[in-house]
Amino acid sequence: MDATTGASENQSTRQVTFTGPNYGQIAVGDHNVLVMVQHGDRLDALLEPRSPPRLRTPSPRLLPAAFPDLLDREAVLDSAAQSLRARQPLEVHGEPGIGKSSLLRAIAHHALTTAYPDGVIWFPADGRPAPDLLQAVFDALYEWNGLIKPTDAELRIALATRRPLVLIDDVELASDEIERLVNTAPSCTFVVATRERRYWSSPGHSVAISGLPPDEALALFTQRVGRALDAGELDSARATCAALAGHPLRIVQAAAVAEQNQAPKRVAARSQADPSGATLLTHVVPGLPRPSGACCSPCLRWRASRSARSTWARSPAKRTYRARCAGWRLATSRFRRASTGLPGLPPRTRRRRWIGSGNGRSPISSPGRRRARARPTTFSTQARPFSG
Repeated sequence: MDATTGASENQSTRQVTFTGPNYGQIAVGDHNVLVMVQHGDRLDALLEPRSPPRLRTPSPRLLPAAFPDLLDREAVLDSAAQSLRARQPLEVHGEPGIGKSSLLRAIAHHALTTAYPDGVIWFPADGRPAPDLLQAVFDALYEWNGLIKPTDAELRIALATRRPLVLIDDVELASDEIERLVNTAPSCTFVVATRERRYWSSPGHSVAISGLPPDEALALFTQRVGRALDAGELDSARATCAALAGHPLRIVQAAAVAEQNQAPKRVAARSQADPSGATLLTHVVPGLPRPSGACCSPCLRWRASRSARSTWARSPAKRTYRARCAGWRLATSRFRRASTGLPGLPPRTRRRRWIGSGNGRSPISSPGRRRARARPTTFSTQARPFSG
């Protein structure tokens, strides 16, 4: 663009003068918004002046459904109660299905949450970054013109003095992003659930969630089956819970399989063969494709012997066995090459005479292997005369 621009302005009007050709777009003034309009787009003009955000009254209480049947989480609930009293951040981490979401639901309905003057806010992260999570907290606390997004400074000013309890489920942020979340709203008390530990700062602490103890795991299995179990079924149920390491979600899946008129003993066998619970879900949902490597009962028994096969693979006996197999393959190959010129004899006789002649020395035995290394044997493909 070949143009020279000169501008003059006063308090009320602006005048812009261009000299030369102009081949692009021109925007004059402040706070301009350029919209690339396509077919079907809609542009609304905001004519009223921008108003400051207003605090919602009464304070919001965005709570999930209650979870009254929480098993063996008293220690974690005590740690959560200490964090709520001290108004410090709390991180709950564990593998998927271990019970983090259930724990957050129980904390959201805890009696100590009534002490927070600005309410309780619960929502899932849904893979959003830290700025979007702060925006969600801002939207829950304030009424504002949604057509204009607040700046970072406006968010910090609006959240600096607010003191709600914020529970965020399934957070996938890095450590520095979680610290940014906490430092941007220092008066908020954050309780986050992550798959692995991400929060290392102070104040605040992190709590790991593990599997259920045997008694609580058996109680969960029996509760989800929906009927009383006899003595034999109780033993199978205990074996199932032990094989699944007390994992609540996998125990629920195993109970669903047992509820579908399948023997608990068979469910215990599947659980011991596949502690991850991947094959159990294929029996709960018939249309679900089987996971890689999961098939029928023989395959599950083959998986159950995986530890024994691993021990055999590392044993000296396997190396001896493989050497013997290699020796038989080598001897067979030599016989096939040398016996092509021995017509008229059965294969067994030809093999016996060929080995007896000295060229068919089997390298299975240790002396034979040593002699084979010292002096390689040469073979002839021509026929050799045999007496009688």
